[in-house]
Amino acid sequence: MVEKDKKDKKELIKQVYLGPSFKDVVHQRVYIGELPEALTDLKEKCPMAKHLIVELKDYANGVKELNEKGSVIHTSLLKVQEFFLKEVKE
Repeated sequence: MVEKDKKDKKELIKQVYLGPSFKDVVHQRVYIGELPEALTDLKEKCPMAKHLIVELKDYANGVKELNEKGSVIHTSLLKVQEFFLKEVKE
């Protein structure tokens, strides 16, 4: 029983969302295990959003890339912000 609990804990991935806050999703918050439904929906509606979710172990590199114009994460942030602006206007 104890071994199973340890295995379950190891399988929980810690991820950080580097995009803008919305609904119940907070900028640079660590999510353990499943992502919030709002974030999953965002990934479906705006596929570039998937690049804004990085594993906790890659957080420092993700933030560095977030600030590098032309990088995948920086470009994804711009696309997600554009998506939210469109959604507000509709």
